[in-house]
Amino acid sequence: MPIEVENLSYTYMPESTQSVAALQGINLRIADGEFVGIMGRTGSGKSTLIQLLAGLLTPTRGRVLLDGRDIAAKDYDRSILRRTVGIVFQYPEYQLFETTVAKDVAFGLKHSGLNHVEVTSRVRKALEIMGFDYDKIHNQSPLALSGGEKRRVAIAGVLAVQPKILIFDEPVAGLDPQGRYSFMQLTARLHQGGTTIIMVSHNTDVLSEYTERLVVLEHGQIALEGLTKDVFMQLPTHDHLPVAMSTAQEIAYMLAARGMNLPQGIITYDDLLFALKAKLGGGEEAP
Repeated sequence: MPIEVENLSYTYMPESTQSVAALQGINLRIADGEFVGIMGRTGSGKSTLIQLLAGLLTPTRGRVLLDGRDIAAKDYDRSILRRTVGIVFQYPEYQLFETTVAKDVAFGLKHSGLNHVEVTSRVRKALEIMGFDYDKIHNQSPLALSGGEKRRVAIAGVLAVQPKILIFDEPVAGLDPQGRYSFMQLTARLHQGGTTIIMVSHNTDVLSEYTERLVVLEHGQIALEGLTKDVFMQLPTHDHLPVAMSTAQEIAYMLAARGMNLPQGIITYDDLLFALKAKLGGGEEAP
């Protein structure tokens, strides 16, 4: 189910003298199965945009279309939206509240119409996707788990609904390098399985390594949008945008400043590795 955004605008407290225009005239299309990253400075409108995509806010102007239907229309069946779009907020572990892990993961299925066997099957599958042994953990209190385990349980609760579209808001914030890698490998597997992924993040390395397309927001508008590599290549020419280059890209620029000129288009660590091997005579240059 593609998501289409048409002339989307949102203003907080529109009738107030302190109104804030968070988004202005956004047009965007996210196709089935894409992995799209959204980045920009704090206050650029990223969180507002994903809340509009998930139907948690109603546009001031414009429309969000899911499979061609306006999700804010009075006759739209909101249950379709709940089944189709799952959103994971930053630090989702703070939203755990049930007495057992299984009950917490099953919470989103309460009004699904599924019987007990079907619910249990979904809960088991979601927990296993997140790397848990269902039999060992399902009766434990989620509040007794470690921070990383809590986050994985919270995400399992979203996966249990089996959404076709997953929206993440700063999902790797607060994770150590191994935790970031493990989470992004999981996300990559979900994407490879056909799930559409929309991810807001300040982590340029995560976005450069995993996303297919990037949207850069600035002052509530789209400043840059396109294939991930193309957007990162444009960043150095947009000094007004407070968005960092990827680490691999910065290393390539620093090496160039010291006389080691490498091929254009180095964005990821693999790009950098191939280029260095070719330069130092240790391998063939990447195509």
